[in-house]
Amino acid sequence: MKEAAKRQEQQKEDNFIILAEHQSGGIARNEQSWDSPDGGIYMTCMINRSLPLEMARKIPLYGILTVLQTLGESGVSSLGYRLPGDILIKESKVGGILEEYHVRGDRICWYALGIGIHINDSFKKKEQNGMTSVVDKTGIQLMRKDFMHHFRENWKKALLLKSDEIESELKQYKLK
Repeated sequence: MKEAAKRQEQQKEDNFIILAEHQSGGIARNEQSWDSPDGGIYMTCMINRSLPLEMARKIPLYGILTVLQTLGESGVSSLGYRLPGDILIKESKVGGILEEYHVRGDRICWYALGIGIHINDSFKKKEQNGMTSVVDKTGIQLMRKDFMHHFRENWKKALLLKSDEIESELKQYKLK
């Protein structure tokens, strides 16, 4: 996300995604480290335009919905989420969402949504710190290029939804 924050000033586009093969300094909530080995998808979705401050609490929901829809389209089932940003398969965490943004007054100047999904990286041991991967949990090996193509399309569509539409779409994934 540090790279995305630096690049936001240079970008002319309102929305862009930075994708990494792996991360050497992945960060999880509460400043914990996030293991980012080869085989996962690690990206930052940048929104590089002025937004109302109340959007700060809504944008992670757009990201959660986009990840869940894209995994579902890839044949993965038993999907769920846990706020503030855990992506789950069969109640095991396979990914997470973290946010960073810059505020001036009552407006967001830019917003970075960091998304990490363990898709094809395998945790040889049993789940590490409650974390597993899509391939370990389902046996489905996803193609990164195809996943990212569908993710980009779903992200564009999600950004057009109203808050109540996002919440309605997410109901099917919410853990009981």
